[in-house]
Amino acid sequence: MFVTVRHSTVTSTDEVIRQSKEDLLPNTLSKLPGFISFYFVKVSDTELITFTIYETKEQSEVANRAALDWIRQRLSQYLVSGPEITIGELAFSQFAKKEFPGQMAA
Repeated sequence: MFVTVRHSTVTSTDEVIRQSKEDLLPNTLSKLPGFISFYFVKVSDTELITFTIYETKEQSEVANRAALDWIRQRLSQYLVSGPEITIGELAFSQFAKKEFPGQMAA
């Protein structure tokens, strides 16, 4: 599995969260081959980090290009800097067996 981490500074994380939840995730990222999961971290009112996980590096790269296109088309007015992007192979993970606030049902 491969993880893409994107770090950005924006003018409104709330608006970026709303649009990502309503459009980016359901209409783009989750429909691409190899999609495993998406996480959105609100660091502050103006700083965010997203994580996407795909089965292969190639699928992660395709998803990253799709996400960047979507960001340029839909969020350019909110973008102050970034996204700074890192892709790497997932070496280890562990999950609790309970749901967390904001977790979407599968």
